[in-house]
This record gives sequence, structure tokens and C-alpha cells, in this order.
Amino acid sequence: MKDTYLILGASSDLGLALLEALPREAIILAHSHKSPLPNKPNLHPLKADLSSLQEVQALIENIKANHPTPNKIVHLAHPKYAYTRLKDISPQALQHDFSASVQSFFLMLQAFLPPLARQKQGGKVVAMLSSFVCNIPPKHTSVYTTMKYALLGLMRSMASDYKEHNIQINCLSPSMIETKFLESIDPKIVQVAAENHPLKRNATPKDIVPMLLFLLSSGSDYMTGLNIPITGGLGF
Repeated sequence: MKDTYLILGASSDLGLALLEALPREAIILAHSHKSPLPNKPNLHPLKADLSSLQEVQALIENIKANHPTPNKIVHLAHPKYAYTRLKDISPQALQHDFSASVQSFFLMLQAFLPPLARQKQGGKVVAMLSSFVCNIPPKHTSVYTTMKYALLGLMRSMASDYKEHNIQINCLSPSMIETKFLESIDPKIVQVAAENHPLKRNATPKDIVPMLLFLLSSGSDYMTGLNIPITGGLGF
């Protein structure tokens, strides 16, 4: 049986690097909001604004109606990173980020983990977190850090619920990755982060994708409920 991958946030730099590395024989359900996706014979583009409950529900129904149940789910989607003081965070902004990052992923797992468990074929789920949940987060990152901790809690609870069903659910927590995700912050902050890193550089997608592929492979069949830091020695 062919693997069916569901990649949420596939148009991100990390998502695009992952798409290039996935098996050609797999079925790839690649989600994006507005950004284009590569043209591949085995890639099925799916558009949705994950902050919209209606669009997420429509996306789920589209997958159920037109595609096999995904047995490998990757959650990369998150609003762009920004430094914001607590006093400047509106309830609307908080709700937007929660809906896009946490609620959407919750609904995807709610839709696809039960049928995946009934199929008794096993499965993989990987969510992208941040080294902020492993170490002291920087100042003015309360919304971003809160969402990543929420995903960590969701991952661990789902790993507990589905450990008897041969479904492995894990997270990765990288340090700063130089991608377009950082476009909204001062480039000097990115430069200082690289200068202060033990390797004198920030991570790139090529540093993250190998571990992501491993967690999606049979090599990780005896690993679940883990949050794996990828920090190049920045914290451990």
C-alpha cells in the first residue's frame, strides 16, 4: 500500500525541502494557503486558510472524499514569527494564531487518527515546535511560545492515546532556521543569533529534513511521545 503524506504548511521553505525528499511513489497531499507548490505527478495541492474553521473543515471533507486516509501527517504551518510585547497582543491576534497553529492540527488528528487506527496499518505524525520549549524563550515571544507548548501537550496526549495502535507521534524543536518565516523580524536579530551560536550559523532546512524523514520512516517505529531538539549545541 502506498504511503499517503499530509503536509500542512508545505509551501514553507522547510515544507518545500521535505517535498523534494519524499518518495516518488508516495501520495502527497500538500497544503498551502496562498503560496504556490511545485508541480509533481504525485503531489495533490490543497488550499486552505488554517485560521478559518470553515476552511479547515472543508479541507478535511475534501481529503475524506477524494483521497486515502493519510498515514503520515506533518504539521509545519504557523503564522510568521514576530516579537510582540504583551501589552500589544490583541485577543483577535491570539485567537488567530491558536486557530492556525493548534486548532487546525487538532481537527486534522481528530479526523484522521481514528480511521487510521481502525486500519491497523500504523502511522506517523510529526509536529514542528521550537527550541523555545526546551530552553528559556526570548523576550516578547509569548504568543509563539504558548502555541508551541500547546502543540507539545497535544502531541504527548495523542501519543498516549494511540501508542497501542502502532501510530508514532513525535515533535522536532529546532533552533532558529533561516527561512522566509523570519521575514517579519529585524535581520540584525537573525545575524546576532548566528554569531552567538556555537557553530556561528543558524540552522537551514537541510539540517532539519533528515530527522523529519527519520521520524516518518520505519526506523522510528520504537519512538513515540518524544520532542527532539535540533539546536547544533545551542542547548541540551
